[in-house]
Order: sequence, then C-alpha cells, then structure tokens
Amino acid sequence: MPRGITQEQVNAAADAILGAGKNPTVEKIRAALGTGSPNTIIRMLDVWRSQVGGRLRQVNALPEVPGHVSHAMAELWRMAIEESERALTDRFAGERAALEASAAKLTQERDSCKARLQEAAAEVARARTERDLAEHACATLDSQLQDSHALRTDLLQQRDRLQSLCDRQSEELRQLRGQQ
Repeated sequence: MPRGITQEQVNAAADAILGAGKNPTVEKIRAALGTGSPNTIIRMLDVWRSQVGGRLRQVNALPEVPGHVSHAMAELWRMAIEESERALTDRFAGERAALEASAAKLTQERDSCKARLQEAAAEVARARTERDLAEHACATLDSQLQDSHALRTDLLQQRDRLQSLCDRQSEELRQLRGQQ
C-alpha cells in the first residue's frame, strides 16, 4: 500500500528549495520528493508558507542580554557604521577626485578641439575666398584673352585689307610710271 508524503517532508523540501534561492512550487517539491499528489502538496505548501514567518522571527529573535552588554554591542555597532561610512567617504573622495581630473582633462580636450575647429573653419573660409578671387581673375583673363583674339582677328583683317590696298596702289603706280 503506497504511503503518502508528510508535512515534514514538504517542509524540508521547501526549505531546501528556498535555501537554493528558488521559489518553492508544487512542481519543484514534487520533483524533490519524487512523489506526491499536487492537491496534497499545495495544501502542505500553504501550511509551510504560513509557518515561515514565525520560524524567521524565532531565528532573528535575540536572547535577553544584560544592559551593559547591550550598550557595548550598540556602541560597537555605532563604531562599525562610522568606520564603514568613513571608508566609503574616503573611497568615494578618491573616485570623485579621479572623475574631476578626468572631467577637467575632457574639458581641456574639448576646448582644444573647439579651437582647432575654429582655426580649420577660418582656413576653409580663407581658402574659399582665395578660390573665389582666383576664379574671378581667371574669368577676367579669359575675357581679356577673348578680347585679344577678337582684336587680333580684326587687326589681321585690317592688315590684309591694307596689304591689298597697298598692292593695288603699287600696281597703279607702276602702271602710271609705265605710261610716262
């Protein structure tokens, strides 16, 4: 005849599961015990849950101690708190100083980058101005070159006309000399 599970078995399994940092559930207790009806386990798990608070209070309850021991313990606790606060303050002061030094270095680097960026922007502006001036000068020279080509063409035409005129007049002069 199969034997059922007991409250003590469920309590022990639930304590072990809780001690492992997990939440005791019906499935986990059933797996730990290897047996048990889910309805039975859920009822026993509810009993276990209702008793956990009382068991924790018993564990945390301090026995009655004499007054002078209580005062010594309180003083020791106060000193421990002060020392830990002092240690934390010292640690944070060092970290704060390191952070402030890093912040100052980053600020200096940022300012340096801003200055270099402004210099680069000024250099770009100067280069653009020089480029615009060079393009204007180039356009002016192109215009002058075109004017020179037009003038040259005109002068060549004038020369050719004058040469033709000169040749005709020379021929007429020869003919006139030949008639005398």
